[in-house]
Amino acid sequence: MAEDRRHGALPERFGIETTRQDGHWAMVVTGEVELATVGKLEAALSRLSGPVVLDLSKVSFIDSMGLTSLLRATRNGCTIGKASPAVSRLFRMTGFEEELLHKPR
Repeated sequence: MAEDRRHGALPERFGIETTRQDGHWAMVVTGEVELATVGKLEAALSRLSGPVVLDLSKVSFIDSMGLTSLLRATRNGCTIGKASPAVSRLFRMTGFEEELLHKPR
């Protein structure tokens, strides 16, 4: 695994855990959502039918590809239930905070 240039530490391993809860899918995403991992997230989302609530509270880093994927997912009906400080900061900096975090559920 390559060294993370931001802090000299190894990047967190990307992961997805999906469970069925109260009539919707709950998807917990961990690690970095970026160019190398966004395809896995999109593939996992495409396998689900019905409402999906994303928990991004364990995402340590997200790049523009991850942001684009999340915008696409929310515009297709997914909601974001939780977001880590890193994710919230990106949403705020790009002007998408209102659209991504404050949609009616």
